[in-house]
Amino acid sequence: MVRTVAFDESGNTGADLINRDQPTFALATCDFTKEEAEAILAPVIGGQIVEPKFKVLKRSRSGRAGIVKVLVDERLTPGRAKAFVFHKKYLALTKVVDLLVENLAHRDGVDLYRDGANIAISNLHYFCGPAFCGDGLFEEMLSAFVDVFRKRTAVEIKTFYERAWSVYEACSDTQYKVMLGPIIASAEIIDEVLANNGVTALDPAIPAFVSHGSIWGEQYNDRFKILHDKSKPIAHEKESLELLMGPGPFRKIGYDRRVFEFPLRAELLEFGDSAADRRLQVADILAGGCNHWARGMADEEYRDELWNELNELNVAKWLIGLVWPSPDVTPEDLDTAGGGGQNAVDAVAEHLSKA
Repeated sequence: MVRTVAFDESGNTGADLINRDQPTFALATCDFTKEEAEAILAPVIGGQIVEPKFKVLKRSRSGRAGIVKVLVDERLTPGRAKAFVFHKKYLALTKVVDLLVENLAHRDGVDLYRDGANIAISNLHYFCGPAFCGDGLFEEMLSAFVDVFRKRTAVEIKTFYERAWSVYEACSDTQYKVMLGPIIASAEIIDEVLANNGVTALDPAIPAFVSHGSIWGEQYNDRFKILHDKSKPIAHEKESLELLMGPGPFRKIGYDRRVFEFPLRAELLEFGDSAADRRLQVADILAGGCNHWARGMADEEYRDELWNELNELNVAKWLIGLVWPSPDVTPEDLDTAGGGGQNAVDAVAEHLSKA
């Protein structure tokens, strides 16, 4: 019997990564049967509750207590339930590096993914940019970058590079100023970058989906089905994502600790209605809980009573991935030193060229 993995998101604002109300995103998955899911949800089913959803449950004391009871269920082990969490503002910065700086480097024969150079550069910008150039100016540049990919017109492109120049000119540190040069120089390739990257290029739902799909496939060592709650970015990219699935041969791509199995072992991607499927409801509560915890980690303003309870649950046990800023910049500290492997972007491109 082919197993089914349920997927659900929390905090998805699409490409709007500089969103003050929703600073984080989580994609959660689980492989419970319908009967198991029904039993797990027992603390939040009954009375007037037809569809137990995290965003509704968290509004009442009894609902919050129910959320905790669901998440402490002993069946929610890391082998049955997983989550991937993103810090959106930091993700926007990693996209500046991946889509602009890395493409320039790749053109010149430099692989920024080897030894985690792309992560190191992203971390450096995250902490040094606001410190040396002004927090307001740096965030304006990031917002303008996001607008380039959301609106995709000459006006947004012009605004982004004007703001990039403003950040460069305001920089008070000569050594860090050099690191801003490639962002400005990317103006010569921006049209090509936009042509090769669609409207979902900044959406965290896509890389999270691929990561979950790869890890479940490795765990099963077999094909499986994906049941995804309704999702605009996933629906938009459904055909492209299905091209990343296949019967093999399977191999490991990427570098060091970032190596993953490819292609995905999923054999079917279908969308479900969470109002009618308990498996998706469990995934919703897990995604909502992980995202609520992540919001509090990103900004202490969001650390309420529920956050305190979630923090005590050791949410990290479910995490298969975390895109989050860190002061680490060396391969040793990033755990990306000399791992060998193959550039994942090149490997996927090669696979798609044969599809």
